[in-house]
Amino acid sequence: SVTKIGERAFTDCSSLESISIPPSVTKIGEKAFTDCSSLTSVDIPESVTEIGVEAFKGCSSLTSIIIPPSVTKIGDYVFYHCSSLERISIPPSVTEIGDHAFYHCSSLERISIPPSVKWIRNQAFEGCYFLESISIPPSVTKIGDYAFRDCSSLTSITIPDSVTEIGEDAFEGCSSLTSISIPPSVIMSNRDVLWNEYDNLYDNDYDDDYDEPSYGRYGGSYAQDVEGWSDDDIDNVFDGDPDAYWNID
Repeated sequence: SVTKIGERAFTDCSSLESISIPPSVTKIGEKAFTDCSSLTSVDIPESVTEIGVEAFKGCSSLTSIIIPPSVTKIGDYVFYHCSSLERISIPPSVTEIGDHAFYHCSSLERISIPPSVKWIRNQAFEGCYFLESISIPPSVTKIGDYAFRDCSSLTSITIPDSVTEIGEDAFEGCSSLTSISIPPSVIMSNRDVLWNEYDNLYDNDYDDDYDEPSYGRYGGSYAQDVEGWSDDDIDNVFDGDPDAYWNID
């Protein structure tokens, strides 16, 4: 008859190793299993539609988990510091990955984001040191602040044309990142978002006196973001075609 696991129901049950949630449960409350440091497995039934904030935060022994297709959002801090989490299945019902959702899941190597997700929120994957690759679907429109900061094993990433905003320092500390594709529609909320990794991305030395990018209408183009041509310059010199930069004499 249980329909809800309430807030902090099993918080700090440090010897709890496994739990089976019955199919009558529809909600797992906030911090329900926070700091259950010995919890290695948990079965979430398809009846569950909501997983509360910090529900599995600090479950440092949890190695894998399957989220049922009834869940539409991975909330804030849900898997925060689940340092042993290696595999997770995100269903196509999920539309949002919350703040710090996988923060410092340092054993996570790969993750597939379903084509239903529209927003990867702030610090969602920060500190996932062993994350080597990630596929961002064309449904995503925004990548939040510090979303992939310190993902030091990430080597490449393709950002789809659907993305219109990349948050502050989203890829700071991605020291293995050698290539990245950014759509021209992107609006940089912080001009330093990628410049900390400039040498890795472009494999090129640059003069300290380069013109800082304006990230205006032509943000995402080499002519503007790297060479520093302004919107007006591109309009006047290149007739509004930033790619014409490559043909300049």
